Amino acid sequence: MIAFLHTSSIHIEKFENFVRKLNKDVEIKHFINEDLLSAALDNGVADTQSFSEEVSRMKALQPELIICTCSTYGEECDKNDAIERIDQPIAAYLVANFKKIGLAFTANSTKEVSKNLLLRLAKEKNKEVDIIDCDCSSS
Repeated sequence: MIAFLHTSSIHIEKFENFVRKLNKDVEIKHFINEDLLSAALDNGVADTQSFSEEVSRMKALQPELIICTCSTYGEECDKNDAIERIDQPIAAYLVANFKKIGLAFTANSTKEVSKNLLLRLAKEKNKEVDIIDCDCSSS
């Protein structure tokens, strides 16, 4: 089973369709906790306790793979080997292939987490990157 943790139900269809293109038979379970994103938006930081509780509920079903689709909680994913963060592969690709990277964000809670990921990956590659912030919160 693949278990997705979403902070909005709007993501269910997109990820369901993506997985089905690759595998029609795998079991998929979508966990939606909109309060996680609301708390992060209200407080400017991730709600680590609620995130941990949600992950514990997911792990109880013993999925083969857990994917968090909210970049705001990426650093929480990094603390737990059982959770993959959705933004890791694209961030790794960008750092590997570009020196100047545009970081579009709609929430400040995501901005720093995403920037930290890009900088960490660049440091691991002994590479300097120039990150250009693009605040889309009012768009």
